Amino acid sequence: MNVHIPYAGEIANTNLQIPNNEMAANLDKLPAQNAKIVLYCRSGRMSDEASQELVKLGYTNVYDVLDGMQAWTASGRELIQK
Repeated sequence: MNVHIPYAGEIANTNLQIPNNEMAANLDKLPAQNAKIVLYCRSGRMSDEASQELVKLGYTNVYDVLDGMQAWTASGRELIQK
């Protein structure tokens, strides 16, 4: 799930985009609390905040992509721009 605001691209096959500061307001869009949820943003800061929020809300299988889209592109992978 891409949580970066403003939009700065996305990783292929991303199935959700919810701003990092709107997690609690969008719980109806998320899978079950025990489902695997992988979060990312541009640098990792926003996804870290969002993942901590989800854990506080009872989600138990939350992952945060370290260094986010910056690490993704540094490894030679591309971002999608919509």
